[in-house]
Amino acid sequence: APELSDLLVNGQNEFTIKTVTESGIVQFDATSFLYTGKLVTIDAQRPTGLQDGITYSPTDPTKLTLSLFAPGKDNVFVIGDFNDWATDFNYQMKRDSLNADSVWFWLEIESLTPGITYAYQYYVDQERVIADPYSPLLLHQYDDQDIPASIFPNLKAYPTDKTTGYVSLLQPGKQPYQWEVPNFEKPDRETIVIYKLLVRDFLADHSFNTLVDSLDYLEKLGINAIEFLPISEYDGNASWGYNPGSHLAFDKYYGTPDAFKRLVDEAHKRGIAIILDVVMNHATARHPLYQLY
Repeated sequence: APELSDLLVNGQNEFTIKTVTESGIVQFDATSFLYTGKLVTIDAQRPTGLQDGITYSPTDPTKLTLSLFAPGKDNVFVIGDFNDWATDFNYQMKRDSLNADSVWFWLEIESLTPGITYAYQYYVDQERVIADPYSPLLLHQYDDQDIPASIFPNLKAYPTDKTTGYVSLLQPGKQPYQWEVPNFEKPDRETIVIYKLLVRDFLADHSFNTLVDSLDYLEKLGINAIEFLPISEYDGNASWGYNPGSHLAFDKYYGTPDAFKRLVDEAHKRGIAIILDVVMNHATARHPLYQLY
């Protein structure tokens, strides 16, 4: 008789246990159960032109490719709205390993609906679930409850019954913002006058949209640059932003990414440059890269 290990295939295996007498009477019939055998990761070179995180297809809005830089890891699954947050072997990522410290996992996803926002995470080595460290927008089950619809309209609901922690967002087919000032000329360093601004303290409603209405006032002060305290994703909402939960995701507490782009456009129309304060030397425990290792 074959050993159980000989019967297992890569991934999930379904078994039903029955006890049958010599006369053929079933005395015990157990419910079927799933057992995951040893996972085998397919090694394959990444397509050319991929960036870490999300690479949308330039020709097909129903396709995109995800790429995760994760040396020292053996297998990664993509879980999310498109597979009901299950460990689906159609969403096991391939591995591209140049050497021990240069390992990427990647997966092309098809049949997406353009304009729909999808939530997703990575399930790594069957022991940890993380957000995409390179995704431009994240959901959080606690922080998002305090973001009013007037600040971030149509914010996707957090998949509370599916997962926990940061969740990444992607939107295939999203139309890019159309810049009204595509060729802004920044002021010379010798003449720059900077107004350093924390949105949540400057405005009662902590809104980029409202800040547009204050640009004339700031211009009259004689400034020609606004430096924002960090606006990348940080722990909580009432923060100066120097506690980054992600270095690349946009924090939603002040508004949408397009609202910020409109603010930049309106500032540029007035000759005002925009400077972003960034934090690169540390991360909080929420950060996907911290959780990955």
